[in-house]
Amino acid sequence: AEVVLNITTVFHDNNLPTDQLTGGLLQITFNGTLLDIIPIETNGTQTITLPLPLSAISSQGNNGRNVLSLDLKTNFGCNSTQDIIVGIQSTSYFKLPHQFTEPQLDLEQFPYPLQQNSFLPDEAVLITPDTPTASELEAIMNTAAGLGRLTRRTTINMMPYSALTDDLRAVNHLIFVGLPEDFPIMADIAFVDAAADESDGMLQIAASPWNPAKVVLYIGGATETGVNKAAKALGLGAIRTGSSKQTAVINDIYFELPAEQAATRIQSFGNLGYELTTLRGPDMASASFNFYIPPELKVNEEETASFTLLYNHSALLNYELSGINILLNGSPVKSLRIDENGLNLSHELVELPARLFQPGDNTLRFVSELAPIDACSGFKVEGSWFNIFPESSFNLPLIENLRDKAPAVILNQYPLPLAYDASLATTAFILPPNDTAAWFAALQIAYQLGDAVSGDLLDIQVALANDVPESIRTENNLVLIGRPSDLPILSELKLPVPVSLETNRFEHNRLPVEYDIPSDVSLGYLNILPSPWHIDYVVLSILGDSDEGIQNATANLLVNRRNLNGDFAVIESDQTFVTMTPLPKSSGGTSSASQTTDTAGLETATEGETAVSPPADTTASDTTATETNETPDPAATEQAQSAPENNPPQPTAATGQSSTNQNAAKRNLPMLPVAVLVVCTIALAIFGIIFFFTRKKRS
Repeated sequence: AEVVLNITTVFHDNNLPTDQLTGGLLQITFNGTLLDIIPIETNGTQTITLPLPLSAISSQGNNGRNVLSLDLKTNFGCNSTQDIIVGIQSTSYFKLPHQFTEPQLDLEQFPYPLQQNSFLPDEAVLITPDTPTASELEAIMNTAAGLGRLTRRTTINMMPYSALTDDLRAVNHLIFVGLPEDFPIMADIAFVDAAADESDGMLQIAASPWNPAKVVLYIGGATETGVNKAAKALGLGAIRTGSSKQTAVINDIYFELPAEQAATRIQSFGNLGYELTTLRGPDMASASFNFYIPPELKVNEEETASFTLLYNHSALLNYELSGINILLNGSPVKSLRIDENGLNLSHELVELPARLFQPGDNTLRFVSELAPIDACSGFKVEGSWFNIFPESSFNLPLIENLRDKAPAVILNQYPLPLAYDASLATTAFILPPNDTAAWFAALQIAYQLGDAVSGDLLDIQVALANDVPESIRTENNLVLIGRPSDLPILSELKLPVPVSLETNRFEHNRLPVEYDIPSDVSLGYLNILPSPWHIDYVVLSILGDSDEGIQNATANLLVNRRNLNGDFAVIESDQTFVTMTPLPKSSGGTSSASQTTDTAGLETATEGETAVSPPADTTASDTTATETNETPDPAATEQAQSAPENNPPQPTAATGQSSTNQNAAKRNLPMLPVAVLVVCTIALAIFGIIFFFTRKKRS
């Protein structure tokens, strides 16, 4: 093992000739082990190759991270005008010869070995039955959510059993989810058996017979009930084994609702995975600590949230010129003066305003400026430090985040409102019975949702599109995935854009601009709307006219959701078109398509409805309306006048015919000042005549 450094050195001093410039020493360490001290004596580039001792390479300590440190030491005087720059080129690299070893087979260490946090990517393939039932698909989705909760960096692919080839078996970790009879090849795997009842779940891990560096994980049982128990237990992470570390038997799963959601969460940096952190001077330095607040919880504004900082610092600091700023999500919350009290282990209580917290990821950041007593001292770097200890902790009074309004129906709020339920027990996937592309899209969504919530046990539900129970409709947020023609439930939704069940495409002449899209171009669609079955839930549709369209829509929601500022999106390859619905009718299109037998019976925007689209420049809108000289529509005017006063306007509304009425009214506004001007002119004229004759009479 070795490190190869390509460096460029530049000396500069306007007051000295080149031959009088002095260099320095570049000290290179790896995980604290000194590799070499390189003299820096001339301008130019050079390549430094240094061996890495095996004893210095860390695989477990410091969270598995390895640190290469480069420290430039010079003999410049404090008032020297000479500069020296050492640049490390991006062509520098590590050479790490390695070999794969057989992983340890221990379920209690899960998610290892599926996630090993090495410099190589972690990948696994989840194998499904060829024709899974709704219950088996439910187990697959809960497995995916559990893996998302535990293995954020592992790539999970999916395929049916019949697609598993010799080549795929040889290069991947494999995860089988289902009944034993679904996977005949498991007879070749040396699982350790354990006594279990018919309704029990089973988790088993074994070395892959096709590659000893890979493992096979089985999530199943003798019945579908057992399969689902095993899938939900996996997501908990803390797996208890019996006589063998390779097998765990799950008797039952208990979803216990907390008697009281209100609780004070005390969490230390150490519990969050952070170790001792040192800020070093003499220049400004910073360190950030990330923590997560589940969307279903919030900080109680009636109590005081706080952070206790445990710290100490060097005695060689200039206390008058040194200090620490503490920021929560970018907003300053505390400034800390440095004095002799911090020479020993000290603590500082920092109050954190509740309004600065946000659902999901939060960041507490420390910014330091540590000035040495003697700025000319060669010890100014080593002697300027501030330690933040991992025992520093948050004290957050968390309560249930009750929603006092309808759930968010805009795509960029995803994974809300689904993630409001910490166990995902109010999320149900509606999937076609024979569509592996839709199943894989659902697996990706479930994986991300598992990472977004904090529940110990996850309980996603699944129904096949041709048989959706009433309880699934009325008690859940629904996630519809697939081709529209494979999802009969779409015909029960009042979508504002009709969809053809022959082409699996939405009627594009109902969008703000109509384009001619060839039939060989794959299109994906995203839509979110309030559930017609329950006011507290939503229906999220991830659709496509092909496998590629479904995958593009899924990837857009997972990766690009911040740009989805609407409730309806069309995805074409790497382009995304987003709008708010209901949409205005096209002036050039026909509405007959919405009445044909091959189109789902979906309700569309009517003439009098306000059309909502991305914000427009109101000045430009008024000018356009004036130039086109449109006349008010009496029907639209009557509807606008009869609208309830408590119906709030959409902040992003770009009006259709109702805007014409408003613009027409605006065109009449100038008549009022003209009339006033005429009256004033006549009055002045009369006053002038009276004044003239009165003056003449007096004279």
